[in-house]
Amino acid sequence: MGDGQLRYSTEISNDHYYKYRTRPGELNKYFTLYYPNDSEMIPKTVAGALVGSIPGGLAASGALLYDKQGFQLLRAAERCFRHFTPWVVSGATYGLGVSTAAQIRKKEDFYNHMLGGYGAGTMIGVWYKSHRMGAWLGLLFAGLGGLMKYIKDTDGDMKGEMRRTRVFNMYRTGWMVDRPDQEGVKDGEVNASFQKYRS
Repeated sequence: MGDGQLRYSTEISNDHYYKYRTRPGELNKYFTLYYPNDSEMIPKTVAGALVGSIPGGLAASGALLYDKQGFQLLRAAERCFRHFTPWVVSGATYGLGVSTAAQIRKKEDFYNHMLGGYGAGTMIGVWYKSHRMGAWLGLLFAGLGGLMKYIKDTDGDMKGEMRRTRVFNMYRTGWMVDRPDQEGVKDGEVNASFQKYRS
């Protein structure tokens, strides 16, 4: 069949990945804490408040369901305000803390989200007048916020690289073996790159 044509690497470099990847929608920055706009204070604070309204709604619903004194409109409104508001304020504090840290540090990374998470947790402790609750929730939110941001930026790569290399023929790989290097392999010798696994 002849020597055939040389094969070339199918790896997508980080430069090309970040240049040509699909950008997130503009409205998404108001509905997620990990949109790449840490230095933008208003959108990040609004996003934090909107995200905080989700656990706030769950907390308010739980407070109403477990009210043993029965349903009373004023009492229900008071309980909703008491348990819904701290989570919204906490989320806004998260976004405000992240953007403030990003502007001071001039960097966008998971450390900003750890600082924002600790501020968010302590805000709940202030609302419920519990220093211990604020300290523990601050540590929890700092850890979770930083971890989520780290995973978002690195695709879960524990080496700390911005992303793992993507290849077009990823479907040919196995779980327990490395991808054979196809660079320089001729089409006429397509199985040559697998010889090291057979020996």
